Parts: sequence; structure tokens; C-alpha cells
Amino acid sequence: EVEVTVERRDGFAGDVPLTLVAPAASKLSAMPVTLAAGQTKTKIAVKSAADSPVGAVASLVIRAVANVRGESIEVDEPLALTINK
Repeated sequence: EVEVTVERRDGFAGDVPLTLVAPAASKLSAMPVTLAAGQTKTKIAVKSAADSPVGAVASLVIRAVANVRGESIEVDEPLALTINK
């Protein structure tokens, strides 16, 4: 599990969907999670496949999407993760 903290700004308190964006070669997956209105922390369960390559995963991000005044705002936060078996 990876703990995710969202810093809300300018009074934004709406829901924030969170997804893991991983390179296909890493064979990582996670169910999307929605941070409920007013919350700032949640956890995302990251799963590796039996044949996921061991080592540091490059280009891995948690993507947060917020709907602010009718505009969809995406923020990608890099995630450092190493696969061990």
C-alpha cells in the first residue's frame, strides 16, 4: 500500500479521483481510489504481477484529477517504487 496525501488549495473540498499510471513493462496495477470531499489522505494498494521485473520502476506516477469551476485539472505526482521478490 502507498499512502497518498493531497494538499487542497484555495478552498477546494471536492472529490479527487486517484489512479496509478505505470509503464506497461512494470506489470503493476492498482484499483482507482476516490479521495472523498474534505479528506486529505488515503491509501492505494499497488499489486505486481508474478512476472513483474525486479528493481526500481521508472515513470511511475499517482494521477489526481479535480474538477475546479467546471475545469478538469490533472496533477501527476512521481512515485518512487522498487519491486522486490
